[in-house]
Amino acid sequence: MNHANGPFVATALALAAAVCLYRTSQHQRLWSATKTPARWRWAALTLLAGATALLHPALGLAAASGVVISAAMLGCMLLPFINAWRHRTEVRDVV
Repeated sequence: MNHANGPFVATALALAAAVCLYRTSQHQRLWSATKTPARWRWAALTLLAGATALLHPALGLAAASGVVISAAMLGCMLLPFINAWRHRTEVRDVV
């Protein structure tokens, strides 16, 4: 793999891990409810470990972990807003 693409791939893996974690939430409405939340949690853990392993040679363990956790947190913050935006109502009258 090209080393220049490593951070982008690792960020994509971390965002995919956030999606996997979000799938296990009882309050999410972006997808249908999952019957196997443990599998989604294990998939998220695997993706986070893969992203960290991808960045480890270039940044070191501490920095790689920080980048991966930050990207996953970004996904965990954005997904509820995407959920709310997708299921918004057109009520505009506010008293």
